Amino acid sequence: MTKTIWKFPIEIEDIQEIEMPSPAIPLSFQMQGNSPTLWCLVDPEMGMVKKKFRLAGTGHKIDNSLEELNFIGTAQLLHGMLIYHLFEIVD
Repeated sequence: MTKTIWKFPIEIEDIQEIEMPSPAIPLSFQMQGNSPTLWCLVDPEMGMVKKKFRLAGTGHKIDNSLEELNFIGTAQLLHGMLIYHLFEIVD
């Protein structure tokens, strides 16, 4: 079993699904150039699953009454004018 690090672009949307090998371990959420990006440690030989993520700006309300949220990281857009926080939604 050989693992590698894959990157996934993050859209500026509250909720999104990303297809990735399972299990995938989130390592970092940062900007790469002008793009919010998530890096995960994956085993590329494992089957693909869709994982859900919640993106929230500083000061935005987060209703997590139906699911658990695991914090991944924070990224600054537009030279720190916009700050976003990424969570994985665990059903």
